[in-house]
Amino acid sequence: MREPDLGTLAIGAPADLIVLDLSALPFVPLNNLPRQLVHCELGTSVRMTMVDGKVLYLDGHLTQMDEAEILAEAAELFGSKTRDMDKADAKMARILPYYRAMYEKAAQTDVSIERRLP
Repeated sequence: MREPDLGTLAIGAPADLIVLDLSALPFVPLNNLPRQLVHCELGTSVRMTMVDGKVLYLDGHLTQMDEAEILAEAAELFGSKTRDMDKADAKMARILPYYRAMYEKAAQTDVSIERRLP
């Protein structure tokens, strides 16, 4: 269920906010913010993130969580998946030659589309 004041800028409303550096490369020149956010910004321009009024990220660092602990947990979790990933790689290696052959054949097939640059 949605909070009653969600999406409003008002005293007492839940505050989720992301502050971006608009002088960063993805926004130079700034000419279409929505397009540049979707197609150019990779997270490097984020300077501050606030969720429910609490600053969780500021100037490149998490403020409410232990980053080293999170990274150690992630390393352990993904390290435990090595055997499964190796099995997936082996399966993929068996079908990769067929996929490449299919791709090459499709690339050589004329589908009668003429493309013109403006």
